[in-house]
Formats: sequence, C-alpha cells, structure tokens
Amino acid sequence: FSPSVCLIFCMNCFLATGKGVGKVRIKTPATLVDVYNTHLHANYDPFPTKDITEGHRITQHYEMGKYISQHVPVIALGDFNTVDTEISLQVFKELSCLSDSYRDMYPDAATHPGYTNDTPECSWRHTSRSAKLCSNNNIKRIDYIFYSKEFLKCASSENCCGAIQGQDFSYSDHIGVKSVFEVVKAVPSVTMTTLTPDTLAETMTIINASLRTTYRDIRDKIRILFVLLLVWLACFTVAVFEVVLSPYMVVILSNAIMAAITTLSLYLLFFCRSEVSKFKEFFSQLNRTLMKDT
Repeated sequence: FSPSVCLIFCMNCFLATGKGVGKVRIKTPATLVDVYNTHLHANYDPFPTKDITEGHRITQHYEMGKYISQHVPVIALGDFNTVDTEISLQVFKELSCLSDSYRDMYPDAATHPGYTNDTPECSWRHTSRSAKLCSNNNIKRIDYIFYSKEFLKCASSENCCGAIQGQDFSYSDHIGVKSVFEVVKAVPSVTMTTLTPDTLAETMTIINASLRTTYRDIRDKIRILFVLLLVWLACFTVAVFEVVLSPYMVVILSNAIMAAITTLSLYLLFFCRSEVSKFKEFFSQLNRTLMKDT
C-alpha cells in the first residue's frame, strides 16, 4: 500500500512497517474463488479524539477496493482496524462491491454487535496498558469477512477462537470470525465501480487534512532539527576550547546529538517526502474522478 509509513516519528515501531494485501486463488469443485487477506493501519494515538493514521487507512481501503477484481467470486478478510461506521470502510465496500458476511446474517447491530477487539475473552485487554483503554468502552468490531454477494451465498457467520478452553489466555488479541459460503453463480460479470459523490467528497476532505497534518509535522521536525544543530555547535565549541572540566562527556553528547540529527534528516528526506508525494498523487486521482463524474 501507499502511503504505508506513519509520519509520527518514533511514535510506535508498528506504524513504521509496510502494509499490504495478500491474494490466493482457490480452485473449488464449483468455480475459482479469489481470497484476499489484509491488515490495515490502526490509530495508535494516545488521545482518542485524534486519528493520526486516518489518511493512511482510507488510502489503503481505496487501493484495496480498486485492486480487487471480480472476474471470479471474491472473499476479502482480515483486520481492517476500522469500525463499520467509518468512511474508510464505506470507500472499500463501494469500490469492491463486497458485502459484510456477519452483518448480512445479523443486520441488527444492537442485538449482535459482533465485537472482535478488546472483548472480555481477549487476554491482551487485561494488561495494565490495555485495561485502561478497555475501561473506556473501547470494545469494537474491526475484523471482517467480505464476499461477492452476487456469486456467493453466506450460509452462516459467527465469532470464534476467543478464550482457550481450560486456559487463562486467548488465541489472539482479537476474536476470530468464521463464515461459510455456498457458490450460487460461477461466472461473474465484469463491472467498473466508483465512489458515490458523498463518499468521494468526504474522502478528499480527509486526504486534504492528512496533507496539512503532514506539512505541519515536517515544519515541527525542521524546528527540532534546527535546535539540535545549535546544541551540537555549542557542544562542539565547548569540546574544542575545553571550556568544561570533562570535554570527553561533551564529545559523547555531541556525537549522540549528531546521530539524532542524521536520523531525523533521513526521516525528513525519505519518509516525509514519500508520504507527501503519495498523498498528493492520491488526491489528484480522486480529483480526476470528481472532474470526470461532473
């Protein structure tokens, strides 16, 4: 996916990993079925009112929705790190034309919420860090199995693989989802899909906001870089003229600051420039779609 690196420097090493989607084509007695599996960016900002990766996540939903080709029946599943009311998931569903298997079986979210994350069965939520998060009603459904409703019929869907029987821990920090499908049509028709005007407009607003956040983050880090350079020059001057009693400590400090300067410079030069370029490219693509529709 692009962009796939979070702009919050050293916020969380998980955010620096690349994200993508895997695909396998399965030959069944009835037809071929394409199965896609993914794990998208989560919001790891400590302030629940912020979402530092919303722009990344909506871009990833868009790219995955565009990537999925329904020349054969499709099943797309994984940890989408998105609740079903978010615009990101709406973007994916509109582009892929796939349906949520669990919600198709249980349309009423009040009686069947289908929570998969931070539930009581997850032993992960009982750690000191997670207990604080979960105490704030952080239980949510972010894991899904989507399918081609025109060509597959969902026979059943349920949550599974929670707490291990006889043990005090769970299989994972998420609850699993299990769906059973029947093939109802073997040869799909090829259709071109696009976003609805409202979804497209909201997506462009989010990407534009992410661009502004990225520029602001770059400016902040340039200021930090400038301060580090001043401190390094001061340390270098002190070491050269032996103003203090222990110039060796000053030299060590100077080298540490230079290492930080180098790391921050590389981050700005490669990661930040790449993120800005990817967001601009994505925004231009959305803008061309908007102009074409109008």
